[in-house]
Amino acid sequence: MDVVKLCSKLEKGAVYLKDDYEDIVLRVVVIGKSTHCFIKRRGRTEVEVDSTDKDIFESKMYGDEISKEEYEEFR
Repeated sequence: MDVVKLCSKLEKGAVYLKDDYEDIVLRVVVIGKSTHCFIKRRGRTEVEVDSTDKDIFESKMYGDEISKEEYEEFR
């Protein structure tokens, strides 16, 4: 998802993405004035990661948007 589209969607609330290549799902939210990223890997719990990390940036740009339910069901 391109940066402009992601920022626009974040104004309305959390954005959920799936990166099939890395086999992760991401939850991107704005808290205060900063963007926070949380990821889940198969078999693991959600963890917060550095949203400026190169790999996380690529997952945000190339990931496909999914629903909150799909994010929660990812195991």
